[in-house]
Amino acid sequence: MRLLLINPSRYDDKGRLQKFRYGTFPPLNLLLLAGMLKNNKHVQIKVVDEFIEEIPFDGSFDLAAVTTIFTSSFPRVIDICKSFRSRKIPVVLGGPHVTCSPEESRHYADALVLGEGEKIFPKLIDDFLTRKKLEPVYKNESFLDLSRRPAVYPDYSLIDLDKYFKIGFLKKSNYFALEASRGCPMNCTFCCVKIIHGQRQRYKKIGSIIEEIRFLKDKYNAYYFNFSDDNFFYDQNYYTELLREVTKEKIRFHCEISPTILKESNAISLLKEAGCASTFIGLETIDEHNLKSVKKGHNKIKYYKELIDRLTKNKIIACPAFIFGFDNDNSDTFLKVLDFLKKTKPARVHFSILTPLPGTKLHTDFVKENRIFNDDYSFYDAAHAVFQPRNFSPAELENKFWKLYQQFYSYKELFLRLIKGEQNLILLTATNLRAKKLVHKRLPTFSAGIKQISA
Repeated sequence: MRLLLINPSRYDDKGRLQKFRYGTFPPLNLLLLAGMLKNNKHVQIKVVDEFIEEIPFDGSFDLAAVTTIFTSSFPRVIDICKSFRSRKIPVVLGGPHVTCSPEESRHYADALVLGEGEKIFPKLIDDFLTRKKLEPVYKNESFLDLSRRPAVYPDYSLIDLDKYFKIGFLKKSNYFALEASRGCPMNCTFCCVKIIHGQRQRYKKIGSIIEEIRFLKDKYNAYYFNFSDDNFFYDQNYYTELLREVTKEKIRFHCEISPTILKESNAISLLKEAGCASTFIGLETIDEHNLKSVKKGHNKIKYYKELIDRLTKNKIIACPAFIFGFDNDNSDTFLKVLDFLKKTKPARVHFSILTPLPGTKLHTDFVKENRIFNDDYSFYDAAHAVFQPRNFSPAELENKFWKLYQQFYSYKELFLRLIKGEQNLILLTATNLRAKKLVHKRLPTFSAGIKQISA
């Protein structure tokens, strides 16, 4: 059986396919599935990351499986499905968007995989091998117990790591993804994590994580890692033990934290000692009404500055994330956020426009209120307004969004951050200049690749 696993690209707002010279992260979900099937002698696997490679539409395959990590990729996914099915090659769809929107997705595929694929995808493959037939839907009725799951390493041998951007100065390395937990106990109305991974945080064995780090260090000279956990350090006991073990491995890593981390007095110092290089922090807004409206009252605005200051003093890059377009946002909101950023001087920022992703409560509410005017998922990239805001026109919201981005990444603000002297000057300069170039073109600073090229 010849199986093709596809990480699809997406169309930009002009209908062009996004392509990059280098990828950012290898498609961990597909490589993990491939790792589970590695010893199945009846299956030959090819993995394609369309952001940096071409899909072999004319190749000889028995089954094509496409992931849907990003809702904004779904129009491209539809075209991929049509192409393979027109050649009588069955298509399987899985991933977050399909899990959140199965009724819509089923029209384009021969089978859907809903939920976490590790448990159910091997059964799908077995059905195809033994019966040459697929069920319309393969669904996990419960979430995996990560603490009991046998250790499975992603099969990086199926991709060319040289096609992925390497970071670091003295020690260059690909950015390898790690996963300590899944699920998030929060109930934010704009987020679909609880649909995909549940609200109970589940944890892998710490020993398994350390084994994976050592395997990647030995096999691929790995030095930089990205923990994909949605709420790193939510469980103090677990993450304290994990960080103490990670400290021994002498690596550098990125993670995503919540302002609630300040409840643990030693958390920042543990992150520093373990090699934390940077953090993504979902601050979202500096308006209490907005936080309450999206059920994120656990964020305490009065602690935002303290968190960024403490991270910066510990040489950890703080990347606070803000969302614009909440119902209580107005023109003053952008000025207030800029003032906050001038006072705290984080090394980087990430801005998003509120996006009603299918499956979320936000989407349900906006549909009821008849506020969604754009159903082209290519625009659901958190950089376009696809709904009617309360206090702006969609165009006004987008213009103010990009203006603020450009102000933060101006030469003047970069200089002021540099003279603060609490960050790696070379890294800070390089990352900020790259971000400045992107936001000038109205392109998000976080993307699936580096050095965009024409499609």
